[in-house]
Amino acid sequence: MKAANGKVISEISTGEKRTYLKLEDIPLFLESLFIVTEDQKFYDHAGFDLSGISRALLINSQNKTIEQGGSTITQQLARNVYLSHDRTYNPENSVNSFMPLR
Repeated sequence: MKAANGKVISEISTGEKRTYLKLEDIPLFLESLFIVTEDQKFYDHAGFDLSGISRALLINSQNKTIEQGGSTITQQLARNVYLSHDRTYNPENSVNSFMPLR
């Protein structure tokens, strides 16, 4: 990843052989396909989509299981670089976090 000034601030490496491409080398249809399937509001938010997170939280809480995700492409990249892939969603805790304390 590069900062706005072009300085490399982080590199993604998991030991896999990868070929990095410049954005202009990726066909527009492939870029559009990726965005429409992963993050339809990619150009409209600053890295997180509150409506997507709220929708996923509501549906997952109603079903008491992980049915939908609300993460953006930016959040997915940050998770892949900095966090583990452990699923820690607990519907009981997420619903109770919105309940007032008695």
